[in-house]
Amino acid sequence: MVRPSIKEASKEETLTAFSRYITKYGLAGSSLEKVAEESGLKRPLIRHYVGNREDLLSLLEEQVTDHSRQILDELLQNLSPERKSIDLIEIHLR
Repeated sequence: MVRPSIKEASKEETLTAFSRYITKYGLAGSSLEKVAEESGLKRPLIRHYVGNREDLLSLLEEQVTDHSRQILDELLQNLSPERKSIDLIEIHLR
C-alpha cells in the first residue's frame, strides 16, 4: 500500500483548516497567515504545498464541487427509474 505523499497530506490538512476558518470567520478575513494558524503549518509550507490564497480557494471550490457531484450521483442512483423525474422535481421544490 502506497502512503500518501507529504505534499498531498499537507494540502488536505491545509484545505481542511481553510474550510474551518472560513466557516468560523468568513472568506473576507481569510489569509494564508490565518490558515497557517488554523492548520498548525507554517505559512511558507502552505505556499510551497498549495500556493497562494487564490490557489487555495480554487482547490476548495473544486473539492466542494466534486463532493456535490458525488452526492447528486448517489441520489440519482437511489431513485427509482419510474419516479426519477417526479422525485427530482419534489426534491428541487423543497
